[in-house]
Amino acid sequence: MKMSYSFGVGLLCVCCGSVVAQSRSSFSEVENVSGITVVRSGHTYTVEMGSNPTVRINGVDYVIETIFGFWCLSDDTNFSMASGADSGDWSFHRNSAGTGDIAGWKTNPNRGLVADESRAFTFTSFKESDRDGYGFHVRVEGRGGNTFYITGPFFEPRCIADYNQDGGIDGSDYSDFFNDWESGDLKADLNGDGGVDGADVVVFTDPWKSGAC
Repeated sequence: MKMSYSFGVGLLCVCCGSVVAQSRSSFSEVENVSGITVVRSGHTYTVEMGSNPTVRINGVDYVIETIFGFWCLSDDTNFSMASGADSGDWSFHRNSAGTGDIAGWKTNPNRGLVADESRAFTFTSFKESDRDGYGFHVRVEGRGGNTFYITGPFFEPRCIADYNQDGGIDGSDYSDFFNDWESGDLKADLNGDGGVDGADVVVFTDPWKSGAC
């Protein structure tokens, strides 16, 4: 499973107006992001904003006010099997223009996620192994109301061995994983290939046995 992450926004020091197009080339890597996590469970990706999410550009930290879009990003592969349904104010969106691809959700810039909020996004079909990162459309404080697309390896990955995410690695993770695995629940699709099979057992048991994420 690829563990690089992306935060989709144009560079704040360069892009002074709102970015209109959403394509892989719209997302520029920034120096750091804190206060935002993405947790994947099967085809569901939950975006969580902390109480003080920030992005660092040219050594300056800016407070992230709102997230208006979330995408999985590919650097060089098309998400040919990616699909998803609209969810409330959030519309499913995929764009393979140019090199790479993006697939995810976007919303009206007045109705995004703010601090201490979270939202789950579920693909009806998606090949996680093609993902190279995560991308976001955000507005930050002190930039005159402009919005940006950013990317970088800053999002906290889920600890696979702590399957039930209770903060420890123990027998309950083992039983919870195998209950889901035996029922074919996509939460047990740990390698993100769209199926629940023996490969997922290997992905889980190796770190579980070592007691590490």
